[in-house]
Amino acid sequence: MRSLLKRLATPRRTSGPGSSTHTSAPHGIDDEVLVSLIRDETARWETASRAGLVAATGEVRRLLASGAQPEDPVPLVTGLSLSAEAIRRATGYLPYDVQLLAAFALCRNQIAQMQTGEGKTLSAIAAAVYLAMAGHGVHVMTPNTYLAERDAELAAGIAQHLQLSAMFLPEQVEPSQKYAAYDCDITYATNNELGF
Repeated sequence: MRSLLKRLATPRRTSGPGSSTHTSAPHGIDDEVLVSLIRDETARWETASRAGLVAATGEVRRLLASGAQPEDPVPLVTGLSLSAEAIRRATGYLPYDVQLLAAFALCRNQIAQMQTGEGKTLSAIAAAVYLAMAGHGVHVMTPNTYLAERDAELAAGIAQHLQLSAMFLPEQVEPSQKYAAYDCDITYATNNELGF
């Protein structure tokens, strides 16, 4: 994380004809720079053992527990790079830039609008896995049972690479099954099951 801290200390900004300076990111760091940093960090994890990924996840957990905010650059970049590597190990491919940008928005408590086929499922999983590192349960609500069950199964396969858990909360189940789902790091459910 030290090399990441150095790189973040002098953020690169693009400006001039034909370039954008999209700075919706906190701390004035362009989203495109964050994506580049995540790509670099993810490449470092490619050869790491599972124990190495779990140890790095523990470092992010400690950083967030010590007062860092989820949108702070160091835990955000490290956590999402770990999420991206877990996605690669589980599915065989890395999230696209647009998926990482959507994950940024979700991690900032914003809404991300994506077109059909741009990868809402992986964007939500990348954000959920990272936010679960904070040690608070993450709830992902889907419009129907099929999507909740499908996405929970995919998320569980991804999260397990970082020693995190994900589970689907079926409708109308016994309290013990609800407790089991809510004890997971990430819980998927339909809007009918979640109460506000």
